[in-house]
Amino acid sequence: MKMLNNKGFAISTVLYSLLVMATLILFLLIGNLSFERRSTDDFVSDIEDELNSFFSDQNSNLLSSALLFRTGQNGDTYDDGVDTFIIGKDPNNYVMYSNMIWRAVLVNNASKTVKLVTQDNIATMVFNETVDSNFGNSDIKEWLNDVSASGFLSRLNNYSNFIVSDSEWHIEVSFGSERPEGTTVISDVGLLNEYEFNSSYHGDSATNSYLVNGSPWRTLTRWDVSPDVLTIDGHGGLGINSPTGNYGVRPTINLKPGVVITSGDGTLSNPYKLDGDLVG
Repeated sequence: MKMLNNKGFAISTVLYSLLVMATLILFLLIGNLSFERRSTDDFVSDIEDELNSFFSDQNSNLLSSALLFRTGQNGDTYDDGVDTFIIGKDPNNYVMYSNMIWRAVLVNNASKTVKLVTQDNIATMVFNETVDSNFGNSDIKEWLNDVSASGFLSRLNNYSNFIVSDSEWHIEVSFGSERPEGTTVISDVGLLNEYEFNSSYHGDSATNSYLVNGSPWRTLTRWDVSPDVLTIDGHGGLGINSPTGNYGVRPTINLKPGVVITSGDGTLSNPYKLDGDLVG
């Protein structure tokens, strides 16, 4: 093998050095680009966080936003993919409307409507005079949606401005684990169903649900093996009762999206008050 002369060796050394330098520069460029990409990703993430925070602050006077972001120390939220439920022993979800105290149960993820149920039983009555457990055919539905002086709907202030008309109410039993399917009833005012009550204490026991008010009350969920309606006792226990039996009534409504709060922090002593509500 022929040996390189001094000149050839020098040229080879220079070429090798240039190759090494080019390789180092390439690695530096790749490293710098990777760093810049990570920095850019972090920067974009920071901007997104700032925007989310900004819009949350801007929407804090919306009832739906306040309920989701300010549940308090004794509250939290649970998202089932369709609705975000307010959960906890005593979350900051008290709402004053039409001189009645309500509890916000959920915010619909898509429409941002808010479901309210009265804190207390406001009446005791039969579900139906006949043995029919379908809420759509019931006497209680008729009374809840009656706009005459003797009906419930007439008690609500400016209800056409606040309430979603023709809401859909699921009446089939779900046994708590899955969203109810099947029969629905259309009306302005309804009652909570069994799934909504069970979701109010997601990850906890029924006795710790804020919907337990010490008195028995009726859901609109019909039992699947007999013409009975599911009920909740004063400690959160699930039961069944004949439609012809007297039981506590807790009216339930869906508020339209965009309802604005004028004051309050969602506590019992300082419930959220709604813009446009005529508080006496």
